[in-house]
Amino acid sequence: MRKMVDFFGRISEKRAVETVKEAERKFIYELVDDARAPLTKFAKKLRVSKDTAHYTLTKLQKSHVVVHISPIVDLTRFGFRTYHAFFVTNDDNKQKRTEFLEYLKKHAHTKSLMEYTDRWEIEWILIAKNVQEFDSIIMKTVTKFSDVIIEKMKLLVIKGYKSTTVAARHIPELKNPKSYEYDNADLKLLNFLHEDGRMSSHAIAEQLKISPNAVRYRIKKLIETNIIRSFSATINMSALGYHVYTVGLILKSLSEEQEAKMREFFRNKRFIIRAVKVLGHWDVLLTIVSDSIKHFHTTVKEIEDAFSDVIINYESLIAYEEHVFKYIPDVVMKEKK
Repeated sequence: MRKMVDFFGRISEKRAVETVKEAERKFIYELVDDARAPLTKFAKKLRVSKDTAHYTLTKLQKSHVVVHISPIVDLTRFGFRTYHAFFVTNDDNKQKRTEFLEYLKKHAHTKSLMEYTDRWEIEWILIAKNVQEFDSIIMKTVTKFSDVIIEKMKLLVIKGYKSTTVAARHIPELKNPKSYEYDNADLKLLNFLHEDGRMSSHAIAEQLKISPNAVRYRIKKLIETNIIRSFSATINMSALGYHVYTVGLILKSLSEEQEAKMREFFRNKRFIIRAVKVLGHWDVLLTIVSDSIKHFHTTVKEIEDAFSDVIINYESLIAYEEHVFKYIPDVVMKEKK
């Protein structure tokens, strides 16, 4: 059973209470690239003492700059696909709207819940086994909150081009998955790691009643078979001075060559932190971070110029707050039968 861990989102002005110093930014870059690395490795790379590295990490976590540390997993290996639902809501009943947000935050399938200051006010990113399950979840939600939801839009993620964080310097290539039949012990292990990605093998071993070597072996196996893609940190981008935008592109027909070019373009743009091909109202969905409106405009202009032959139109949404973000939604942790 998952503990009551606060999986805060990556955008929150309310929790961005401190100015992040340059030395702390450098630490964040190292942490995002390999969040489970020993403190001695961070200390060596940053040329500081182990105690200083420990103090910096603790400070960043307490100030909610580092929101969470967790493994990033391939959710398809657990039989799940990613979906998006956008909502326009009725603001007349504040209490019911708050209940709606709380319901989405606590839903077992939730990956992210974003609020915007645009026509589409709420974006719910969730996982489901198939389209039928996704449709059932949406139908139950709309029925339950029919007095709150005015309009909805649904998207299916067909493939991912890129998914990273603004602090990441390396984007790992997706490898072909190796065969591995995970078991309930692996799920329990992942549960502990998702609560605290830096939890020691000894501490996990005590909880699972196995040896630390067995824990290390299982983690190694999950990494080798690409179930765990990496260990990273969820960063409060507001604390780093960034604003977040979602951009939906409507395209003409896309050839394989054009798609490959687009994928490489997105992967080479540091401030495009997520790019996915979707089925629905839009064809491509982007998450762009920027430290200014001017910078955001420049990024969008570069996209328009590079793909003027295929882009018909686009729509941008300004993110206000991400209420929750989980690399591993709760439903994944259900034991295998």
